[in-house]
Amino acid sequence: MKEILCRAFCDSLDVRRVPRGFAITTPYTYEDGDLIILYAVKVGDKVYQIEDAGVQIPSLEACGVDVSEGTRGDAFTSLLNEYGLQFDDKAMVVRTAKTPEQEMGEAAIRLLAFLLRLQDFMLLTPDRIRQTWHEDAPQSLHMTFDGIANVKEHAPVMPEIGAIPADAVINFHTGGVPLAVFFATTDTKGLQALVLKMELEKYQQRHAHVVLLVERATKNPLREPTYALAQARLDDVLTYRGVETETMMKLARYQHAGHSTLQ
Repeated sequence: MKEILCRAFCDSLDVRRVPRGFAITTPYTYEDGDLIILYAVKVGDKVYQIEDAGVQIPSLEACGVDVSEGTRGDAFTSLLNEYGLQFDDKAMVVRTAKTPEQEMGEAAIRLLAFLLRLQDFMLLTPDRIRQTWHEDAPQSLHMTFDGIANVKEHAPVMPEIGAIPADAVINFHTGGVPLAVFFATTDTKGLQALVLKMELEKYQQRHAHVVLLVERATKNPLREPTYALAQARLDDVLTYRGVETETMMKLARYQHAGHSTLQ
């Protein structure tokens, strides 16, 4: 049985010399159907580093998966450590450490296993985007408002209402009414935005704009009554994913907006 299995694996490999060492064509494929090719690059006397073709990470980034930071970056780094690999962010290749010739087989298998695991990032891209859009939103806020406003994350809109912090509070340098932004990652977030609006205008008699960001208007975790109340009583309910620039422009208009009242 062992001979049969070894023959099946070995017969499906193709190894050829290239200027820098060897190109190893495996029987496994990327998500797009292209065969996974590894390169054994000679870095010393009978010492090699095995690396991928530099296509996997750019493909992930093209699909909106940023492996350099946030939740996805942590998962990527953890996977690299698990397999003992290195990522060259300039060449965009994943490679092994320097490996003696007699250990190349094991190193190649580790790199191949990593690349196959990495495809889970591609398969789970829609779910991961749903889970991490609220990590992207603060970046959009800073890119839009830094320089014209003070943006604080996880902060109270006013000191006297510290029990209900917003995901972001924007105070424009020109003065005027603060803008509190909540990210609708749960139904509770929508309710918190509604409670803050009521607390401000009914009980504290203070003015601030309260806006709720949802990932998508038709697919979000808000219950129908919460969504309906948010649309009726908050200053705005805005969609983020897919219309990021337009949404930031709408938020920027609050720099010149006057006081609002609870409907």
